[in-house]
Formats: sequence, structure tokens, C-alpha cells
Amino acid sequence: MKRSLMIGMSLFVLMWTSACTKQATQGTAAALPVPAPSEPSNREGAMQAERVVRIEATTVETLGSWTVTVANLMQKDKWQGEDGVPHEGPTAEVGLYDEKERDQGRKTVGEGAVLTIQGTRWTVTKVAPASGGHNGFIELRAVR
Repeated sequence: MKRSLMIGMSLFVLMWTSACTKQATQGTAAALPVPAPSEPSNREGAMQAERVVRIEATTVETLGSWTVTVANLMQKDKWQGEDGVPHEGPTAEVGLYDEKERDQGRKTVGEGAVLTIQGTRWTVTKVAPASGGHNGFIELRAVR
């Protein structure tokens, strides 16, 4: 009986440690559900959600099988839109790495920028530089 209890406790500690380690190494990202705009009255349609992801600075997030990094958040800097038009405002540097960990480039982005990550287009909906002792973050929304 004692042996079974010890094995059970060991498995619990191992699973808890693994979950904490994964959270610490991957940073904070949250998928926030947003009701589907095309079917607000349809309960099943409302259950389907656009994907919104928040990635904190200096963390790593996985979207699909690609790795996304966020660093160098600035209060005001210049970035170039997909259409080639220059913009100015809060910016972040985003690094993209494919499923084989090959560098797919770094891009300076601001609110409204579009990134293609493993075939999915994501719009940068928020760039929040660090303030008050907290890391900054960006939010991305999958474009349907």
C-alpha cells in the first residue's frame, strides 16, 4: 500500500513540475474566444471562435508548429506595412521559426501589421510596451 501511494505521489509531482516548467519556458499566451461575427444568433456558430493570442515580451509561443518570439517593444518607432506604407507608433520585433526551428525572419510590427505564420494570416491588434514593472506584449488575431 505504501509503495502504491509513493508511486502515485511521485507521478503527481512529476506532472505538476512538467506543467510548471512548460508554463515558465513558453511564457504567457492566452487564446481568447470571440464570437463569430457572421452567425451571432446561431449557438453553434457562436461557439466557434476566432483565435486571439497574447504573447508577452521575452517569451516563446507556438502557433501551429511554428515558434514565435517577441522582443524589443518600443513606445514609438517606425515600421512598414504589408502594402509598403510606413507607419509610426508602438512596435515590437517578432521572430518566426518553422517546425524544424529554421529562422524564418524577424519583423518589426505595429498595430495593424499582418504576419503569415504557417499559412495562417495574423493581424497585430495590440502592441503594449512594458510599463510599471510588467513585460510588454502583443496580441495577434487570426484572419479568416
